[in-house]
Amino acid sequence: MVNPATPLVHQSTYGDTYRGTFAEIDTNALVRNVRYLAKLANAPICIPLKANAYGHDMLICASALEGESCVLGYGVATLSEGIELRMQGFTKIIWLFEGVASASELQLAQYHQLTVVIHHPNQLSWLETANVAIDIWLKFDTDMHRLGLDTDKAEFYINKALGFKNCSLVGLMSHYACADIFDSVSNYQQTEKMHALQSLATSYGIKTSFANSAALLRSTVRATDTSENHCIIGDIARPGISSYGISPFAEHSAQALNLKPVMRLFSKIIAIRTLDKNESVGYGGTWQAEEPCQIATLCIGYGDGFCRETPYGIPVAISKRDNTSTDREITRNSEQKIENEKIIGKLAGRVSMDMITVQFSIDAEITCGDYCILLGPPAFSAEALANHQSTIPYTVTTQLTQRVVRLAHQLPNTEMH
Repeated sequence: MVNPATPLVHQSTYGDTYRGTFAEIDTNALVRNVRYLAKLANAPICIPLKANAYGHDMLICASALEGESCVLGYGVATLSEGIELRMQGFTKIIWLFEGVASASELQLAQYHQLTVVIHHPNQLSWLETANVAIDIWLKFDTDMHRLGLDTDKAEFYINKALGFKNCSLVGLMSHYACADIFDSVSNYQQTEKMHALQSLATSYGIKTSFANSAALLRSTVRATDTSENHCIIGDIARPGISSYGISPFAEHSAQALNLKPVMRLFSKIIAIRTLDKNESVGYGGTWQAEEPCQIATLCIGYGDGFCRETPYGIPVAISKRDNTSTDREITRNSEQKIENEKIIGKLAGRVSMDMITVQFSIDAEITCGDYCILLGPPAFSAEALANHQSTIPYTVTTQLTQRVVRLAHQLPNTEMH
């Protein structure tokens, strides 16, 4: 059994701890968001930890959530993700959202006690001959047309799954395609099919799971959400992006949804120089100083997952830390206090593979070794940064590479309101 309090600091295999670029993961914010979402769902929840917990570090997040009674288990996309969680000692249910890719993988799923989602008839055929004892869920396509069994044959598939000697059919699931689009007719059509699946599940004495973040949260920002446009949750909710304090909606912020950001991204100043008016910086010389300024070079770039298309001018905040600490102590000590985050710079020049450059006023009190905040308060939120990068918030955190070490940090707890 894993102690939920440890490990509070986890360094990925390839995480470059001493380089000076890291993501701070606020585990108190994560737990607070998850408790709030479970209360909103009035149901236990499955927390998706796929894609390294949306970039937030799967092991840090699982460690923080393992002791939470409202968390029934974790969802992963790949067999290797599920195996890693089990090898690290995590004991909650682990759903393989994409199921298995071959009959041989069923043996591994059995060995590591992974719950397999069945979304294709081929997977049912493999179960017939595999002779494995595993828990399974059936996933149905309610018109997203990505993964899922045909709903018209739902009873056939349910009876087939119940007929497997050693397998246990736990429930039925599906996934909303347009829950973040309030007036999409797709939501009504999918919900109708999900209600039919819910009725079937009830008659067979099994569970259901339908709601993602948007389906769960839409009623909190749309008071007039009518029954014709209402999404169904099911017996277990699956809030992904919202668990990490990021909004699933383009027009509503995380703050408006009562969510607290879990990640802040830091990088260290490794060089400072003064530029005169009209001098340029970076590849192509595409950015020029409009007045004398200081240019700080930070050790982060698109090789770390910081988007190359990030435009000039986004705010970058200085985080003043104890100047007596060594670089190693700063990045290893996740409990070190962050304060005096008041000096604001702006991105200048192109993002390169390993570095970015930031413009500060000529009289700004900055020094080599200062840390800058690129994501999270008081800089940009994931939603705002994504908007400037012409992408979605999901990619802002998930694209961070293994070079960015993740450090767990228990910031002061913020109660739900």
